[in-house]
Amino acid sequence: MRFGVNYTPSVGWFHHWLDFDLDSVRADLDSIAALGLDHVRVFALWPYFQPNRSLVRPRAVEHLLALVDAAGERGLDVNVDGLQGHLSSFDFLPAWTRTWHRRNLFTDPDVIEGQAAYLHTLAAALSGRPNFLGMTLGNEVNQFSAGPHPDPDRATRAQIDTWLQRMLAACEKGAPGRMHLHAEYDATWYQDDQPFTPAQAARLGAVTAVHSWVFNGTAQRHGRASVPAEHHAAYLIELSKAWADDPHRPSGSRRSAPPPPWCPRSTPPPSPRRPSPTPWTARTCGASPGGAPTTSPAPSPTSRNWSTGSVC
Repeated sequence: MRFGVNYTPSVGWFHHWLDFDLDSVRADLDSIAALGLDHVRVFALWPYFQPNRSLVRPRAVEHLLALVDAAGERGLDVNVDGLQGHLSSFDFLPAWTRTWHRRNLFTDPDVIEGQAAYLHTLAAALSGRPNFLGMTLGNEVNQFSAGPHPDPDRATRAQIDTWLQRMLAACEKGAPGRMHLHAEYDATWYQDDQPFTPAQAARLGAVTAVHSWVFNGTAQRHGRASVPAEHHAAYLIELSKAWADDPHRPSGSRRSAPPPPWCPRSTPPPSPRRPSPTPWTARTCGASPGGAPTTSPAPSPTSRNWSTGSVC
């Protein structure tokens, strides 16, 4: 079993890439390591790293490598999200995909070429770092593909299947043998018009990641301390196993903690390693700057590199 966090910088939030301060990052990583955690998930904001389709900023990549190295100095492994287009209700998409240059994120050939080149560049740069676990394509990219997004980039299930395989192949080419995966929010499992499917989640990539937000109606209907809410992540993990071709495929929960009002700020945080029937992190909103603790179910004995994380 592994324990990690989504790294949320205490200074500058995810905009810290614009004014990167390695000393501040080191202080955050010291706090994370002091919690007894073993890895972090890092979000490379896509427009800051690839502001033009043909430009992946070398300086941004250098900052990412510096962060990964600093984590390694503290005994922390790192998973990196590449196409980081969505965080905490904010979309981060490069200008070459929007407005006057509006193109579908999942079907436009030029966009796909640019995305693949970007993911390959990051993976190749990171491949020599021993504490680099692998790439995640992006955080909850499926929210761009259907409602309730106000301006979705619609695609068919077959098109998304092709897109996922292309992006994962780009990561594998850049960093062979690492743990490359994709991670969607739970509409994949519940929303009928989602082109990101349970079969894709359970069969493509190195592991299955579930994002078990309970403000999807579970907490509203049953209460945040209810059995359905506290077992939502465990339910999704078991559901993913039912869809998997490999009965031993590693799976785990990355994002389980609901924001206020479902997680009052006055609620004290638990120990990240407390016994729990589920990777439930509803009480991590009071965690120290730099991240919020979470747990994951035990992976396959042959899979050392399963990564989890949660943030309020």
